[in-house]
Amino acid sequence: MWQQQPVQQSYEVPKLFETGLRRVQGGGTGLRRRAGAQPQQPPSVPRGPGTTGQPQGPGYGGQQQFAQPQGVSGGPRPRRQAPAPALDQWGQPVTQPQQIQPESAWGTQLRRIEAVNNEVRTVNWRAVIGWLMVPVLLLVLAASFLLYALTFGVLGTAFYGTVAFCSLVVIILVMFLVDMWHPMPVYMKIIAVLWGAGVSTMIAGILNSVFGEFAYAYFLDEQTAHAATAMFSAPVTEELLKGLGVALIFLVFRKHITGPLDGIIIGALVGGGFAFVENIQYYLRAAEAGGVQAATMLIVVRGVLGIWGHCVFTSMTGMVIGLIDRRFGLVPAILSFLVAPLPAMFLHFMWNFSSTLLGGFGGLVLLAIGWFVMFTIWFILIAVLIRLESGLTRARLGDYANQGWLTHDEVTMLATWSGRREGRRWAATFNAKPTMKKFIRQAAELAFTRQRLLADGAKPRHLEAEQYFLNHMEANRANLLSQARQAGVVPQGVGYGR
Repeated sequence: MWQQQPVQQSYEVPKLFETGLRRVQGGGTGLRRRAGAQPQQPPSVPRGPGTTGQPQGPGYGGQQQFAQPQGVSGGPRPRRQAPAPALDQWGQPVTQPQQIQPESAWGTQLRRIEAVNNEVRTVNWRAVIGWLMVPVLLLVLAASFLLYALTFGVLGTAFYGTVAFCSLVVIILVMFLVDMWHPMPVYMKIIAVLWGAGVSTMIAGILNSVFGEFAYAYFLDEQTAHAATAMFSAPVTEELLKGLGVALIFLVFRKHITGPLDGIIIGALVGGGFAFVENIQYYLRAAEAGGVQAATMLIVVRGVLGIWGHCVFTSMTGMVIGLIDRRFGLVPAILSFLVAPLPAMFLHFMWNFSSTLLGGFGGLVLLAIGWFVMFTIWFILIAVLIRLESGLTRARLGDYANQGWLTHDEVTMLATWSGRREGRRWAATFNAKPTMKKFIRQAAELAFTRQRLLADGAKPRHLEAEQYFLNHMEANRANLLSQARQAGVVPQGVGYGR
């Protein structure tokens, strides 16, 4: 488990970029190193010549290592003496000794920036697959609405569907706020909601109905069969189906998922989508059996007091998969699906068990208290994970700062809420806020790419991703400085070139 170290929050963003980007006459790079030592290159990270004199930064913990396959080479190497030339028959050297010159600092920077500018944009197949999945899942959801409209009427379905949708909007907005540190693509969140609302509810409804028929045939009592279905069938079938959606999203879009917090977000959105359609069904049945008063009571219980129920259940599945993925890699994470839904099943069982046994106003009060405690603990867990995400970002970027790729002030800016806020505010003074946002986002991607290297090992795709984000961070840093110089925010003498 990583720990977030206390950091100094007072710093000047312009000075940060000035110290991070200054070139010393005769050589040096914008990526400064600690004084007194020639840093070892981070695994798979090309070494660039740097300036001296950077003060010792805050401790980030020991740099973690991972196995690096043979054949992975770095960038420019230190100056070395060429081999001695062959001698002719008179004992004279055939050629004069020469020194192999390293690539200059300016050449290193220029090479990286040109690599970004000359990139050939490729099709993002994950995004294509994601957006293609959206209409397919919408068709499944539309089939559910059509079934409800044919059974309960169009007006009732539309009205109670709108009421249930209000609860779903609250869930989506909160999860978008939770996902602000390292946002996942929007299509992933849409897929999560639609999987829960369409695929999970439709298949779970069929399986629960079949179980209910067998239970009625066994107990010969409708109320007992309903209770047995709620306590024994629903927790298993529903959490397996919702968890399957979470696992598939991890498998297909793992590049954008970084750990347990993302797992909680995906699971909560799947659960929120499931609750949305399930609530419509419950509201319609309550209105049909007991009128508007019964439906209103159920709306308060399920749509207000118990709004986070399914979100909490399925988020546990996502958290388990995300945690195992971060620590051990993709294959163990996918295999963990065999046990990951168990906490969700238990919570779901306890929810339905207590709801079945407790009746009347007193029972409702006890349920509300229990739900409030559970939801409070859940949100505290989310807050802790958000803080740990910040700490992990700082630790992994600290690996690069300790080796000279970033300044310690840059790590503070990129890995703290206040630092990001100050960075965006400073960039906004010369209309470079979009560039700063990209710089911050790519820093987070770099940090989590390094964490994936630690979990999976130095696989080629991870090494390529690491190099990609290093190049883009460097290019965006240069763009920020250029825009700042043009606006007069940073002196003209600071930056690349002479």
